[in-house]
Amino acid sequence: MIDLEPFAVPPVLYFDLAEEDRLYTLLFLEFGHHGRHYLRWHVANLSGALLLQGMTYMDGDTALDYLPPVPRSSSTDVDDAADDDADDDDVDGQPARYGFYLYEQVYGTIYLPTPAGSSDDRFDLDAWIGAIYREGALCGPVASIGFGAYASQPVTAS
Repeated sequence: MIDLEPFAVPPVLYFDLAEEDRLYTLLFLEFGHHGRHYLRWHVANLSGALLLQGMTYMDGDTALDYLPPVPRSSSTDVDDAADDDADDDDVDGQPARYGFYLYEQVYGTIYLPTPAGSSDDRFDLDAWIGAIYREGALCGPVASIGFGAYASQPVTAS
C-alpha cells in the first residue's frame, strides 16, 4: 500500500525501454469494486524520447485531463456506507487499486476521441480500444504498473 498524497498532481513518468522514434498512449485507470473500471488520465502521441527523459502532464495530446486518485470508500456518504447494493461506492474495506498502462502506437500519430461518459462512468478498456482502433493499431501494454492505497480522506493538491 502506498500513500496517495504524491498523486495529487500528475506524476512524471519514465519508460527506459521506449524507442525514441515511436509514439505511445498512456492510460491511468482506477479498478473499482464489482469489476468496474474508471479512466483517470488519457494521453496519446507521447514520443519515446519524452518517455526516456520523463513525461510530464504537458506532453502528448491529452484526451482526458489527469484526475487524482480518490478511493471510492473515502467519498461515500452515510447512506452508501450502510447499503449493500451493487453500486460502486460501497465500503468493503479493500484498498483502492490503480494502474498506469502504456501502449505503443503501431501506425504513428492517432487522433483520439474522448471516451464516452465522465470519469465517474464505468470504462471498458477492451471495448474502447476495439471500437476506435483498427486491429493492431495499439500494441501492448508495453509497460504497466499498479498499486493499492487506502485513504482516510480525498487527495488534495497543495
